[in-house]
Amino acid sequence: MKALDLEFLDTFSVTNGTKEIGLSYLKNSFSAADNLTFAITGGADKDLFSIDATTGVLTFNEQAFVNTALDFDRDGIYDIQITVSGSDPGDTQTAKLGVEVVLDAVAPEISNLTFTHTVNDDGATVITITGTLTDDGSGMVDGSLGLTIKHELTGQSIYMPGGSVTLDEDGNFSLSQTMGANAPDGLWYISYLSIEDKAGNSKTISIDQSGNSLATATLPNGLYLGSTDKTAPEISNLTFTHTVNDDGATVITITG
Repeated sequence: MKALDLEFLDTFSVTNGTKEIGLSYLKNSFSAADNLTFAITGGADKDLFSIDATTGVLTFNEQAFVNTALDFDRDGIYDIQITVSGSDPGDTQTAKLGVEVVLDAVAPEISNLTFTHTVNDDGATVITITGTLTDDGSGMVDGSLGLTIKHELTGQSIYMPGGSVTLDEDGNFSLSQTMGANAPDGLWYISYLSIEDKAGNSKTISIDQSGNSLATATLPNGLYLGSTDKTAPEISNLTFTHTVNDDGATVITITG
């Protein structure tokens, strides 16, 4: 492969948070035996990059992020010029590249879910659900979280306040909700979960029974005013008989 035979991309994209770009700016490949030499020779943003002269691996000097663009005109596209030379006289090519930093297309992950409760001084049950959201690409800043729990027996649901996510530096979140007087005690489970990152990548999980849920909890509710009895009555020992009275009429009797 000669330097003049290399094919460059005019513009290409890298994921938010990228540092090592590698050789993704090339359309074709070369080998070490080709003895090519690479150098950064221009571009408004040349000082933000480094390149390995032998391998051609291109690298940002620091990780590049969408929300903190450092390119010269702050449009998120970094302009750089690369010159590659071969061992033969005149085997030199120079290419101008635009490197755009974009948000990723991968949905965030959720882990370490816990489902607990406490009883406050008023006797009300306070539900707390915690977990960890991971999104190495776009990040969960300006993302959202939706979560619903359901009562195993009655099917009643409680929406846990979510919306914009507040995370600590490790991606941990905590949602709390106080049970009302209409929420029965007993087994509750996470029945619905929706997470979306800054780029709009989302994941939704729906569960129809506690055995498949991400987390469950048996919750008391001293303020509950209703009943959790949703079991229909049973009937047995049915008899269907009759007699004929003195007037000759048939009298039907059903017992059970």
